[in-house]
Amino acid sequence: MIGSVLGWVALIILVLAELNHAAKQIMKKRRKRSTVLSLVTGKQHGVWGGLLLVIGLLHGVLALVETTEATILMLGSGWVLFVCILLLTGTCLMRRKISRWLFCHKRLAVVCLVLAVLHTIFVHI
Repeated sequence: MIGSVLGWVALIILVLAELNHAAKQIMKKRRKRSTVLSLVTGKQHGVWGGLLLVIGLLHGVLALVETTEATILMLGSGWVLFVCILLLTGTCLMRRKISRWLFCHKRLAVVCLVLAVLHTIFVHI
């Protein structure tokens, strides 16, 4: 039960972190700041990334403990998604050493979102 709730929380955090770039582009075009858009831009993006890493790990461990009939598809998709989140974190932490880190980070973010959708579908089929 708790593992499932953490999974949904992680998905919400992932979506909010993904909206960061779109919200920044919208705020550049508007003169007036929106409170909602301010919540998804700025320093919160890094905090959400850290939370996503921790909550994703807790979700994976608790889901394994709670689930007795886990399939290879569920385990594999969750593991691949977590590795993608680790790579996202790595590109952010190594941004001073990687010349095209933002390009890699944005592409990994799209892959991460697709993997999260696939993982959610596999788990709830």
